[in-house]
Amino acid sequence: MAALIVRMPTGPTSTQPSGPRWLTWPNDTLATDKATGYDVRITPAALAEMRAEARRGTRVRGPRVETGGTLLGAVDDATGVIFIDEATGPPPDSLLTEAYFQHGLDGVSGHLTARRKATGNISRFLGMWHTHPHTAAQPSATDRAAMTSLTLPLDDAPARALVLIAGGPPPVWNQWLATGDSPDLYAHLAARTASVTAEPPPPQPPAHLGPAQWWPGGYSTHPHSPVPVPRKGSRS
Repeated sequence: MAALIVRMPTGPTSTQPSGPRWLTWPNDTLATDKATGYDVRITPAALAEMRAEARRGTRVRGPRVETGGTLLGAVDDATGVIFIDEATGPPPDSLLTEAYFQHGLDGVSGHLTARRKATGNISRFLGMWHTHPHTAAQPSATDRAAMTSLTLPLDDAPARALVLIAGGPPPVWNQWLATGDSPDLYAHLAARTASVTAEPPPPQPPAHLGPAQWWPGGYSTHPHSPVPVPRKGSRS
């Protein structure tokens, strides 16, 4: 992306040179919410944070364990654009498996408050992201059931929340982790129909997934040897 700035002469004593000047910055990564038609623009910094967390998860939990986190940004209904300014990694109390990602709450509210103040109340809670390593970036039955109850105990939780899934078949996924090429992306701005003020119940794996190895989320996770997990039911 680029913008051309033209400075007009201001007088013989001006210390600023006149003439044109190009300003450039990296392109956003684009996705489209096919249900609403809204364009989703992901800043390079936000996508880089998602990739860093996916790479870290591969190292410490194994290549197929899902991860995710919070999205911050803004929805511009006038232009039909959703701006993702920032993506965080999983809070320390998140729970992660090869088939499901449970977003935690530890530290989320404080971080959101700090970012609202730092951005003049522009960048706010937008939604959540998670990965489908080596798999299509499409919502499972578990994801679809959760879309209307992306519950965080926030005083100003919006009526809509963005669901973003990063995934792709092995060549696409591995290329993203290795070089930073864009993964396959799924985006949907879901309307909430569940309460956003009540404390959510303790996280439990969906019943249809059966037994699973749970991993702690957040940056307190220590390296482990990957543990094979039976793949049962739909992915989330």
